[in-house]
Amino acid sequence: MFDDGDRITHNIRDISAVIPDQEPHQVHMGQHVVATWKGGEVYYIGYVSDKDSYNRFKVTFDDNDEGFYLAKQLRIFPDHHSALAGL
Repeated sequence: MFDDGDRITHNIRDISAVIPDQEPHQVHMGQHVVATWKGGEVYYIGYVSDKDSYNRFKVTFDDNDEGFYLAKQLRIFPDHHSALAGL
């Protein structure tokens, strides 16, 4: 239930409906993640497309925007297929 009283339901077998709020132990290239855009409060879906020398991961979002994040800023997104992954 949301703070305004609205509700949303998901199929109990839909694992993409819940994303654990825990820092990943490992992050892999091509892995689907969610991250906030520029430190905001809204999470967006993307995939890990690179890693820099500062141990930050480049995330390419589904709208093609990109940003760099530390592993602790990412959440692993289960079983999501991005149209952009692998391009």
